[in-house]
Amino acid sequence: MVAYQTAYLKVHYPVEYLSALLSSVSSDLDKIQLYIQTAQAMGIRVLPPDVNTSGLGFTPDYSGGKSHAIRFGLGSIKNVGEGVVESIISLRKDGAFVSLEDFIKRLALSDQKALNRKTLESLIQAGALDGFEFSRKHVFENVDTLIRFGEQARAQQETGQASLFDLLGSSECSQPLSALNLSGNPQDAYLPEETQALEKSLLGIYLTSHPLDDVHDTLALLSSHSVHELREQGKGLSDGAVVIVSGLISQFQRKITKTGRPMGVGQLEDLTGSMEFVIFSDVIAQLEQRGHVLEVGQKVRLVGSLQIRGDDGEQMSLIIKEVLPLTAMPPLELKFFDVPSYEEMAYVRAVLAESQGYTPVMITLPDQSRIRPNPRFWVSVEALSLIQRKLEGQLGGKAHLVA
Repeated sequence: MVAYQTAYLKVHYPVEYLSALLSSVSSDLDKIQLYIQTAQAMGIRVLPPDVNTSGLGFTPDYSGGKSHAIRFGLGSIKNVGEGVVESIISLRKDGAFVSLEDFIKRLALSDQKALNRKTLESLIQAGALDGFEFSRKHVFENVDTLIRFGEQARAQQETGQASLFDLLGSSECSQPLSALNLSGNPQDAYLPEETQALEKSLLGIYLTSHPLDDVHDTLALLSSHSVHELREQGKGLSDGAVVIVSGLISQFQRKITKTGRPMGVGQLEDLTGSMEFVIFSDVIAQLEQRGHVLEVGQKVRLVGSLQIRGDDGEQMSLIIKEVLPLTAMPPLELKFFDVPSYEEMAYVRAVLAESQGYTPVMITLPDQSRIRPNPRFWVSVEALSLIQRKLEGQLGGKAHLVA
């Protein structure tokens, strides 16, 4: 019954359903990332937090009438306490914030503790003030001006003076705050990678864009499993099973073992979650001979054996055997011009199995349907010429291997 009810909600009220689902796992970043990926696959956008529309948790965004988007919650921003969020939501009952000046003034007058530097910086860099038509970088560089304005607004309220701008000097503040001479260029924005780093730090995930966006379409083709699939299927995989996982190195720390040999421990993150990996001295030496040094921010394919720990099999690490670059290069394509026979497909299977490696192969049939062979039929780059000769010798002009 519960499965039927949730399926019904997902079909008929997908935005509301996923908003509730995201709010229910607000402390689990891997699940948040997975559900955001699900929403995006359904054509539902997940928007950055906004002081005019966000709630404490994830909420449907109705700014365009019928909701087609989910709004990130203010309560999920690091350094922004629940009390501040409640103050912001309460103030909106008297009307939306019409400008940056209006937001700072009303928040300063309602909650003296809310307008502190750490909170304001986090709201800015997480994107919660983007609706006021200033770039995040420009507003962040003027935090001192904004805090000073809030302090002056409070002082004016406490002294009962008639004009807010009397405290600042009539010649200097005859215009709203948004028109003041704020330092810097209003259009000067953070670079995409800077925005990604700030969102990761403050929201726990990449939201506006992701470092893996440029390889999004080929990521699944270059991996035997996603991180989420490993977690879901981990109990069905044996300890020591060899897998290939592609993603971004989000953490990495080199260590020295008790025997004085180097090793490394890190986190690999893909679009569905993150997992721990361990690399030992022999593999590190091989990498260094090729001029490859593991660093945070690198996009890689990790080939390794699973190490499953715990009675429930929930704890999982990848012991690295090989590190390969992750690029947007598509897999090899074996293109058939005529429908292959059973015997011909059996021959293809045998040839691919002879040259095991880490390069995926995609088989395209004449009707443009595609077959993605199991990773045990992926091939070695060094054997491509031999594979091509064997296939052409047996299949003639019926198929062609596109490298």
